[in-house]
Amino acid sequence: MRTLNKNRIAFILFIAFFAGGSKGYTQNFYGYSIPNSLVIFNPTTCEVCQQLQLNGIAPANQSANGDIFVTGTGNVILTLGNQLLVYDPPNPNPVSTLTVPGITQFAGTAAGPGNTIYVVGTVNNIAQLYTYDPDTNSLTFIGAFGSFLDTFTDLWYENGVLYGLVVTGGIFQINVNNPLLTTQTPYGFTNFPAITDGGFYVSFNLFGQLSISSGQNQFICNEIAGGLIINEFYQIPASVMPAPNCNNCISDAGTVNNNALRVCTPGNANIPFNNNATLDANDILQYAVVSNPNDPEASLLYTGNTNPIPFDPSIFTIGVTYYVGTVVGNNVAGSVSLSDPCLDFSNLIPLVWQATPSVSLSAPAAAICANQCITLTVDLIGVPPFTLQGAVLLNGLPVDNLTNTFNSNTGTLQLCAPAGSNGGNLSFTSLQLSDTNCTCN
Repeated sequence: MRTLNKNRIAFILFIAFFAGGSKGYTQNFYGYSIPNSLVIFNPTTCEVCQQLQLNGIAPANQSANGDIFVTGTGNVILTLGNQLLVYDPPNPNPVSTLTVPGITQFAGTAAGPGNTIYVVGTVNNIAQLYTYDPDTNSLTFIGAFGSFLDTFTDLWYENGVLYGLVVTGGIFQINVNNPLLTTQTPYGFTNFPAITDGGFYVSFNLFGQLSISSGQNQFICNEIAGGLIINEFYQIPASVMPAPNCNNCISDAGTVNNNALRVCTPGNANIPFNNNATLDANDILQYAVVSNPNDPEASLLYTGNTNPIPFDPSIFTIGVTYYVGTVVGNNVAGSVSLSDPCLDFSNLIPLVWQATPSVSLSAPAAAICANQCITLTVDLIGVPPFTLQGAVLLNGLPVDNLTNTFNSNTGTLQLCAPAGSNGGNLSFTSLQLSDTNCTCN
């Protein structure tokens, strides 16, 4: 049951975008979405389709900076943290993985002349330029940049020139023969990173709008489905363009029995889950409480791994209607990731925690004789009508049972000493109290 909130924004960064080359938009983009998802993004429709759940990414690198690159054969090169991984979609497993001693962070990746693939890696906080050979899964060192170029975020190659984007320094034209001679270009870019792809420039403005510009072509997305965090983009060559599959998610949170729940505090809410969920390799199932069944992501109040759900007065309010069910998504540190493009909620049923009713009794303290009676004042807390059951005690011993109904929160209860008794102290002990919602024993 798909219930994604399509009003979420993936990034909120203040970034200026700048004019690029003259080529027009003809292809979709591959993107990497945290955690471990390869997606296809269409900037003309703002549609995001998950293609693969990628395996082989180290947990420490799943949210790391990096880059994505598509070869002419359709392989996807993904650099995240200190890993360089090569995938051959639709295979979710890397066909090769490279970690190099000393390289703590891979940054940009870009095509060069012929089959050249440039890669930037950071060693001892110094960015260094390499070429990567996918056939041998190896790097060849070209040279190191100056220390002021230690924050590379991207590379691209255009019209015979290799460019680099640096967080704190702008756009640089890279000297591939001697990276130390790299010079800043006159773009005058801001001190924030953008995501670039050849002649395409991808950025997010203060309002979270995604802009992709190329020459006079500009595409703006006011929303990105599912609240996705898409770290990297790369235009997919037309010759290897896969057919976007927007319905390939297998994650299914299953169903719960469609009966409203009413639970008396401090009781736990037992979710009537039918144990019919479907999880992919990275998923976890949790029990969820939301305040708005039409927007469960945005109104999610609680997730837990066990059923029933306990009443937590710091989260829940007595008498308020909540909605409960199950949720399935990528497992991130033991919890469902709301950025999973295949996030799925079950049907959601109403849940109300109700206060348990209570009663207080007041009576004269004097002892009575046989056949005499006393009248107790009854004060009830809860939602009438009430049913009060209890035992009449004479000198601490039960002599009668009473059941009384009260249609308001106050009333009286008459107790009488049985005939033939010696009289004494007469009292009443409550055994069970019910109101409209709950029963208290």
